[in-house]
Amino acid sequence: MSLLSNEFVKTAIRAAHIAGDILIEHVTSDNVLVVSNKGENDIETEADIQSGEEIKKIILDSFPNHSVSFEEKSLDISNESEYSWVVDSITGTIHFDGKLPYFGLDIALLKDSIPILGLHYRPYSGDAFVAYKGSGAFHINNRFGLEKKMEVSKIRESKDGIILVDSGKSMSEREQTSKIIQRLIPHFRQLDKFSDGSQAGLLGTSKVVGYVCNTNNYWDLVAQKVIVEESGGKATTFKGEDLSVESKTVVYSNGILHSYILSLIHEV
Repeated sequence: MSLLSNEFVKTAIRAAHIAGDILIEHVTSDNVLVVSNKGENDIETEADIQSGEEIKKIILDSFPNHSVSFEEKSLDISNESEYSWVVDSITGTIHFDGKLPYFGLDIALLKDSIPILGLHYRPYSGDAFVAYKGSGAFHINNRFGLEKKMEVSKIRESKDGIILVDSGKSMSEREQTSKIIQRLIPHFRQLDKFSDGSQAGLLGTSKVVGYVCNTNNYWDLVAQKVIVEESGGKATTFKGEDLSVESKTVVYSNGILHSYILSLIHEV
């Protein structure tokens, strides 16, 4: 069975497109309604809830016995099933609130707690990056008639590659990020700030060779992990450990430069 004929993948893509339309409707309206402030530079919007509700409905219509968990815990559905979906109904919420086009949503599926499906969708551009364990990863854009298998770059020299860094949310995280940037920037062709969730997709479709973030939650990384690994890349913590529910730091890379990136940020 091909990746794009997989029923889990088709359900995730359908949910992403419909929820993405909801996000576009909100971000192009006069106001983005903030429901709550969850922490320093961390908010929840009405669109988070509506997007999540739609994704949950579509998943449970197809797989009524599955569990579904969200960043917005009020939406969680817990069933006795080997399958559990993990959803971040808006990635890049600060950009979304600021009416910038750099946001998206993530959908992951776990079987017996092992991530097997990852999807990131960017509603503004129409780019979907989707991967299924053992079947590879694909970049899909219906607007451009694009359906292409993803593969990380073979760049071996950091000076030829682009690296992405997330700024963090709290002031202490941002101070650490500034030190990370100082360590990285002399060694790469370009360093860009990224926090919209598309980093895993860019790793498999461009000359991006790495991504570094010191503030993550499981819903931020689980879909991304599958996309990175199925594109041929590597995903670990700052210490080089496998990503898990407890992980708070992430490094994604093309694999070739992974140890080098870890060595550069080690002292920080």
